[in-house]
Amino acid sequence: MDPWMAACSKCSRADGHDPTRRTGVPRGSSGSMWQSAVCPECGRSGHCKTGRLCSALLCCALLCSAVLCCAVLCCAVLCSALLCCALLCCAVLCCALLCCAVLCCALLCSALLCCAVLCCAVLCCAVLCCAVLCCAVLCCAVLCCAVLCCAVLCCAVLCCAVLCCAVLCSALLCSAVLCCAVLCSALLCFANGESGGRQD
Repeated sequence: MDPWMAACSKCSRADGHDPTRRTGVPRGSSGSMWQSAVCPECGRSGHCKTGRLCSALLCCALLCSAVLCCAVLCCAVLCSALLCCALLCCAVLCCALLCCAVLCCALLCSALLCCAVLCCAVLCCAVLCCAVLCCAVLCCAVLCCAVLCCAVLCCAVLCCAVLCCAVLCSALLCSAVLCCAVLCSALLCFANGESGGRQD
């Protein structure tokens, strides 16, 4: 079909065009899509050289552009959704790890604190037991020393008493012996005097 046989935009006639009545010059370079021609019925010029084919191609191009834009938009939305999901999963995972770390630190600190308290309690008990034992040993030593001192003092006092008694007894015995001797001497002298007087 002659490309000049496209329908007229004014009278819609698609046949009977006379290719010999082309007028004007091509617009733009050679092979331009638009060229001046005259309709034999209405005398209107400016028909499309390719006719309805250009409209179909334009519609296809627009449709492909729309489909491509929709695909790009869907890809962008999908990528954004996937990125948001990935970021959300990373945030949840980081929060979970942080919570686990905090919980582990709290448990570790509690365990260390319990161990420290237990060690302090054991150390305090050991120190208290040692102090009680030392006090008991010291008290026993002091008591033994006191008992020993009392025994030594009692022995000393007893010895002094025995010595004093012995000295007193000796003194009394000596005094008695002396008195007896004096009395015997006196009696003897008196007896001798009586005997001498009778002889005279």
